[in-house]
Amino acid sequence: MKKQLISSLLCFALLVVMFIGSTVAWFTDTASSVNTMVAGKISIRQDEVFEQNTVILPNVTIPKKVTVTNDGNQSAYVRTLFAFEDAADGSVLGMVGHDSPVTVTFPAEPVRFKVTIADEYGQTVSETCFTVGYYIYDGQLAVGDSYQCLNSITVRPEADSAWMDKVGEKYELIVLSQASQTTGLPDAPADALNTAFAEITAEKCAVWFEYVLKNTPGYLPGGCTMTVTAI
Repeated sequence: MKKQLISSLLCFALLVVMFIGSTVAWFTDTASSVNTMVAGKISIRQDEVFEQNTVILPNVTIPKKVTVTNDGNQSAYVRTLFAFEDAADGSVLGMVGHDSPVTVTFPAEPVRFKVTIADEYGQTVSETCFTVGYYIYDGQLAVGDSYQCLNSITVRPEADSAWMDKVGEKYELIVLSQASQTTGLPDAPADALNTAFAEITAEKCAVWFEYVLKNTPGYLPGGCTMTVTAI
């Protein structure tokens, strides 16, 4: 059986305002829009080399290169989140290998969310579960510097028809990068990003990736509605 791999990749800008004693605004960006003030600009670009609707088969490697570049004028703390299509029991992701130049971390307690699409009558058209992994750039990403976080996707040889049936007509991978300023935040990149955006939880990922999907042209069929919930 042949399936398709569809990657939804969208970058968006988010200005996080937090209240710590007095009002403090952290400048952040998630890969496209520019947030500028006199103090500087935090801007990242997420580039992808990938052919949409590529057919996937067991034991076949699919090239998919994802690179993140700091094209602002200030160094930044950056992290990339990967939402892999999965089953509620994790059995789908277990058959998907990802060749990455970096180490993608999956929390001990899985971070998962579900995307439900319903038609105009409220009837469910599809439900897709995702498991989230992440990579945090070690240190500050200097102006003009880049890092590559993905090379390819491979379905393991052990994947059979039952696995294909769980996947359905397409396999989805959503990639989202987030960046924050480095000054005025904790020195550790993970702590700084958690302060600027929030910790990586199922609830937060549901919000972040819902924004991505709702702003991806053609993802939501006409007349349909989408609900993204933590699981």
